[in-house]
Amino acid sequence: MEKQVESAAMVLSKISRSHLECSICHEKYQAPKLLDCLHSFCERCLVAYKKSTAKSSDMMPCPVCRKETKLSSDGIPGLRTNFHLMGMVDDFTLQEKLTQQKSFKLLCELCQDQPKAEFRCMDCPFFLCVNCREVHRRIAATTHHDVLALDALRSGTVSLRSKVKDEPPCEKHRGEKMRFYCETCKELICRDCTVVEHRESEHKFTTVHDAASRFRKATQERIVKVKESLTAHKETQVEMTKMADQLNKTDSLSHQQVIDQANEEGSKIAERESNIRKDLSRRKKFRLKTLQINGISFTKSRPQESKSTESSSTAEENMQKYSQSLEDKFAKVDKALVTLGQNVETLIKTDQDMHSVIDSLNEEALKDANDDRSKAAASKDKLSSQIQSTYDLRQQVIKELAKMTDAQIQRLSHALDTASDVVKSASDVDFLNLHSVIDSDLQNLLEESPANLHPGYPKIEFKSSDDTGLGELVVGATWKWEKDMSSAGNYLVRNFCAFTSGSKVLVRTDGGLCVWDTTNSSKTGQGVSGERIAMFPDNAFVSMDSSYVRLYDLNSSSPKSQFNLPSTIKQDGSDNDTTLGQPISIAHYKDKLLVIGYTNWQGVLVHDSSDGKVIHQLPISIKPDFLTSTSHGRMLVAARSPAVIEVIDSRGDAVVTIHPTVEGVPEGKQVGCVGMCRDKRDTIYVALLIDGESKVHVHQYSPYANFLGCSILDISPPVCGIAVTEEDRLVLAENYKMKVYETKD
Repeated sequence: MEKQVESAAMVLSKISRSHLECSICHEKYQAPKLLDCLHSFCERCLVAYKKSTAKSSDMMPCPVCRKETKLSSDGIPGLRTNFHLMGMVDDFTLQEKLTQQKSFKLLCELCQDQPKAEFRCMDCPFFLCVNCREVHRRIAATTHHDVLALDALRSGTVSLRSKVKDEPPCEKHRGEKMRFYCETCKELICRDCTVVEHRESEHKFTTVHDAASRFRKATQERIVKVKESLTAHKETQVEMTKMADQLNKTDSLSHQQVIDQANEEGSKIAERESNIRKDLSRRKKFRLKTLQINGISFTKSRPQESKSTESSSTAEENMQKYSQSLEDKFAKVDKALVTLGQNVETLIKTDQDMHSVIDSLNEEALKDANDDRSKAAASKDKLSSQIQSTYDLRQQVIKELAKMTDAQIQRLSHALDTASDVVKSASDVDFLNLHSVIDSDLQNLLEESPANLHPGYPKIEFKSSDDTGLGELVVGATWKWEKDMSSAGNYLVRNFCAFTSGSKVLVRTDGGLCVWDTTNSSKTGQGVSGERIAMFPDNAFVSMDSSYVRLYDLNSSSPKSQFNLPSTIKQDGSDNDTTLGQPISIAHYKDKLLVIGYTNWQGVLVHDSSDGKVIHQLPISIKPDFLTSTSHGRMLVAARSPAVIEVIDSRGDAVVTIHPTVEGVPEGKQVGCVGMCRDKRDTIYVALLIDGESKVHVHQYSPYANFLGCSILDISPPVCGIAVTEEDRLVLAENYKMKVYETKD
């Protein structure tokens, strides 16, 4: 028995260290407070932590995961107390006492002389001796208390939990137990509360048991989805590791290929230079051979007599008088001598010119070879630099995303452990006390997409060429032009969006609505009115004009539902109407919800697509010129000028803000956003245009706002949007045509 008690004590010690100790003070929890991330800390520890980190802000980062929790005006004390964890600490402390060695005696907590305790009242709760137990039974206030023998508690056949925790007293109405739960206020109430502060006409309430039963089931369903998300994040973690390895391999391979190509080009240059020198050498040898065959040789220095001397000597010689016949022959000889002199002079000059050309060819060959070597070296350095910069950027992105994925896996795992434990083992009261915080965190986690990169992201490939340029780099997950598509009537493109699957896009032109297939450029008309369009689940889409939103099936020109757009709203804390202005953006949000932005209000409205009912009014910090949503239900909002993108969660909080920048923007010019979309991986695409330029900078960002890269595409403004098909085709609109780009794998 002693060994069993000792073993139990060791197990309890391990449990305490891993689950029941505050990670700030490393002691057992004292009044643990629950943060939005489901991490708990002692209240006093959080108060001290808040003073040292965020004294004036109402946002407090978690000491463990850094996720921020918004504090109410009550500060730390206003956070939910984790009564379930407190109960676990109390149960552990009690069990720890019960499993002490026999030498350690539990003493009665009511007697002054403190005799040995044999019982425990589960309602007070106190350790009692035999006499106090009898007194407890005789007193009217405690006669119905549940008093259990310590041996029964040690055996584990009965629960250690105090009944007081199952039906806590109401702090507002003395003598009343909190047996009801107000779903409107999300708090426990008593019977008197139901007729005073929480009347049925204004509040929806039910019994604690009914509420706990329903909410446990709903939370369990969320837990199943969070487990799926955890699996997806772990798969992403594996892919990140593979991508990092692949990036290292392609980096090393492309670097070596550039070096090899540079060496090969250097060999070609040397060979070409050598061939020129050999050809010149052969020609020099041919000259010498020709001269030798003809018995001609040149001295290095050979003085020449002047022509006048030659003429005078010839004249003197000609003073001799001969017969006419001889005179004629002498004349022919003299003429031949003159011709010989001229030919000799020509031969000498030709030989000199040939030497000059040979020297020039030698110099030119050397210069060309040196120039080519310089060009090849510059190309090698440039390509190596491009490889290195591409590698550095992509390695940094993969590392950052891997780190974020690891952190997200830890958050998901912790949330799952906490939620599963509360659902399975917490009392109804403790569960309902924590339910709203747990469900909110699970929902936020479900909205966070795994950072899945394009499969070609780690690709760095070198394609060689037969010149001093050496070749070019082909970087994966970038875009190249594939084709242009124009409308049959040469109509101006107004806006468009990509189907959720396949290669098609829905296009609004001045001539009406069309479905364009980006693979074969085919088009089909659709007789639907409306200025702005957005895709909707189940092969449906919405069309919006200044007054109406209409929901259509893809193959029908008749709306299956429609609703009027509001012109004004009432904001919280104001009795005056706020004029919305014209609708400027629309997108599917999640489930059957639509999100719409307006010209005169810095915010968005979330509508039920079936009847147009406004579900949420979400003020935001930027103008909603462009809207879309992630596959997990987060909202993406972009302002046109200056370009700013915000990722909004279901509570309306901006969890990520992106400020796109473009290098080398001329002074006085501004970078504007001309479109925004996301792909099937929830990668965010932002089309940016610099004032007066005809190039679009397409930035790519991860769901966590990590910059993934930029593609600069030739396109003429005005540009009216951007979309990425399910088959990874990038589509931009330029006046009267659509430009389609395919990704480089």
